[in-house]
Amino acid sequence: KYVDVICPMYYPSHFPDDFLCEDYLERAELIYREGAFRAETLVAEGCLIRPYVQAFRLTGRELRMTPPVYTDYLLRQVQGVLSSPAPGFTLWNNSNNYYMVTPSLKSLLENYSAGAGNRE
Repeated sequence: KYVDVICPMYYPSHFPDDFLCEDYLERAELIYREGAFRAETLVAEGCLIRPYVQAFRLTGRELRMTPPVYTDYLLRQVQGVLSSPAPGFTLWNNSNNYYMVTPSLKSLLENYSAGAGNRE
């Protein structure tokens, strides 16, 4: 009841490899979706959950990702937020180098959503 916004850091690289599911990319989406749903149940009315999205590579697995795979990893995190009650998100990269969103994030998300619709 004392804050307007809470910005949790659900960074997938900070969870054990066997957390939720085996697929690293799918897990990134699940962590954000489930985390935002759970956080929503804990806050008072009027407090927003706006997660930080991991826009940096940390672990060996992420460091080995090619740029297209890493972009997919980032977009899956964003999709997890967008499929939750959270009203938005903040990209976070401590070096302020958002190399994975050189094109607009809006166009990346539109293309990602269109591709996901075709895969189902």
